[in-house]
Amino acid sequence: MIPKSQIAGLTLNNYYGGQVYSGSSLPLPEIKAFLTFKDGVTALPVEATTSWQVNAELGHVEGSTLIVNANLGNREATVQAQAAFGDYTASQDVSLSVRCSHEKTHFVNQGAYHDKVCDICGETIGYQSHEWDEGKITKEATEDQEGV
Repeated sequence: MIPKSQIAGLTLNNYYGGQVYSGSSLPLPEIKAFLTFKDGVTALPVEATTSWQVNAELGHVEGSTLIVNANLGNREATVQAQAAFGDYTASQDVSLSVRCSHEKTHFVNQGAYHDKVCDICGETIGYQSHEWDEGKITKEATEDQEGV
């Protein structure tokens, strides 16, 4: 048993953020907790009670997966890893880049083509050219009238 007088606290290993698309899921890394000691050098891994905190606007956690809400647009977001071991607790923020999944779009007429624009973030994500075929005659032209 380690005397409390030697323990400085609980720390978490470093986490690196990632990129996730709105309406998708991201496996969260396993949280590793370490007791740190007042000598500033020694650390001991411990079995801590761990969890993730997520702002409801961003999404929610199911088991070890972050489920991101649909149609968030492009934004930077933060989730928080938390660990508890006895009287000690620690938390660490993880930054994420949320990118729009462009699930809702519309077309904007640009003359010779149409831009495909996302309804959520406003980004132009493609275009479509006008397509013409030979047409269909529905009324033959006569000397007195134009055809259609």
